[in-house]
Amino acid sequence: MKMVSREAKFKAFTLSKRNISYNVFMPITPSRRAQQYLGKKLRELREKQGKTQLEVADSIGIDVSYYAGIERAEENPSLAIIEALCKLFRVKSSQILPF
Repeated sequence: MKMVSREAKFKAFTLSKRNISYNVFMPITPSRRAQQYLGKKLRELREKQGKTQLEVADSIGIDVSYYAGIERAEENPSLAIIEALCKLFRVKSSQILPF
């Protein structure tokens, strides 16, 4: 992830009916281990509920490739996306976050 400044900069790249993508430049990024834990928990919840990645992504208004990247620990979801996922799966954030 490219560091732009010490403060987090928030820039919306795409805004449409079905696709909202964000890029956040932060000097501190989550650990790879934390990303993997989140992705693993999301995949477990999704499979337990019998949903596809497309269904989950559509339910919270993000692109399926972005959601798949979250599960693969390649993307860093915003707090808003984590909140939407918790509501969708009906879990507390402590159940999917490693801290």
